[in-house]
Amino acid sequence: MLPSDCYIDALWLEAYDNQTGQEFELSQVVIGTPAEVFDAWIHDVWLAGGDQVHEGVGRGYVGSVRRVPLHVEEEILSAGIPEASVGEQSASIKIPSICYRVCKPGPFPLQSHLAMVRFFLRTSGVAASKTPTTLVVWTVKTEMSRACSWLHCGGLIRLVFRLALRTFLRSLAKKQESKQDV
Repeated sequence: MLPSDCYIDALWLEAYDNQTGQEFELSQVVIGTPAEVFDAWIHDVWLAGGDQVHEGVGRGYVGSVRRVPLHVEEEILSAGIPEASVGEQSASIKIPSICYRVCKPGPFPLQSHLAMVRFFLRTSGVAASKTPTTLVVWTVKTEMSRACSWLHCGGLIRLVFRLALRTFLRSLAKKQESKQDV
């Protein structure tokens, strides 16, 4: 991982790094600048992916709580808002991010679940194309409850989370791609 001073929100990156638990990571290349993809993630993944229990503040919807299937509730803790405007993809070298947690695990036997979504301007292989792309990296740290540890169900639960997040990332990429076709 890059040093924390490369991130707009270095404080929450460090908090994420200090969180204990088993980590998994998914990534997807998405058409658009980090600022465009950040905004698309907020609208197409966060807002469209659940019912709003509590509205968040600002462009990053900090404090937003949403309820997803199975009565799981998630809260955005922090957002490293992109510094560049939509048309200035290379104006910022700092990395935008969103940090959220599961605050009510529903039926899942979790002790903790903290996630960091980062938006990297993709520079390799872009010379042939004028269309900017962003690498979205979604990392999650989970700690299972004692009961889950006894039942050895942590691997299955993480698999369910991975499948859901992979679906969200692919859907985001397809939506951004369809915007380019218009």
